[in-house]
Amino acid sequence: MSDKIGGARVTHYHTVLMTAVTIGLGVIVKYAREAEENRIRYFAPFMACFMVLFYCTGERCDHNRRRGLAAHHNPVATGCRRRQRLHLPADRRHL
Repeated sequence: MSDKIGGARVTHYHTVLMTAVTIGLGVIVKYAREAEENRIRYFAPFMACFMVLFYCTGERCDHNRRRGLAAHHNPVATGCRRRQRLHLPADRRHL
């Protein structure tokens, strides 16, 4: 996703989204704790908020997701161009 629309934008929007979802989780937990009965109705929104949080914290280069976790350590081999845009010397791009 960040390769398509830019890493700074993705980071910004994910940070804003994670902040809003965390506030929403606080509200859900507050109301669930105060509920006298039928607390199970708060589980679906609670779970949905955590799924959004996991999505936002786990977003990486698409190539890494397809090739597995080991590919994360070598972005040049996976096709992720982030290190190349930083204008690092060719011998330092593998770090």
